[in-house]
Amino acid sequence: MTIFTELRRRNVFKVASVYIITCWLILQIISVIAPALRIPELFTTMITVLLVVGFPVVCIFAWAFELTPDGVKFTYDVDEAGAAREQPSNKFNYLLAAALLIALSFIAYEKLFVVSLDSDLERSIAVLPFE
Repeated sequence: MTIFTELRRRNVFKVASVYIITCWLILQIISVIAPALRIPELFTTMITVLLVVGFPVVCIFAWAFELTPDGVKFTYDVDEAGAAREQPSNKFNYLLAAALLIALSFIAYEKLFVVSLDSDLERSIAVLPFE
């Protein structure tokens, strides 16, 4: 068994992709709300660092624990026949792919078609005489 099949079996890829999408959404909300609430730039930086530091922790928990109908258990304690991973649902995969597609299309639209207000203005320097 390769490492990638084991990561897939333990749903680490799904948990990591959901975490990344959720972090992106949190950062987008903070970037919109922070200037209106006059929150310092350090707050956004701290949240970003916390989210980046939390990523390996979430991946380790996804590796070590399994979500079962009886609750959260260690992966080695889960019976293979009764595990939730035995009945995979493609709905979650399609939902994840759709969310990724929407995020990528939003970023592409913003980079390609949205023109910044500063780019329309011609920059110049005004020189005034001293008296």
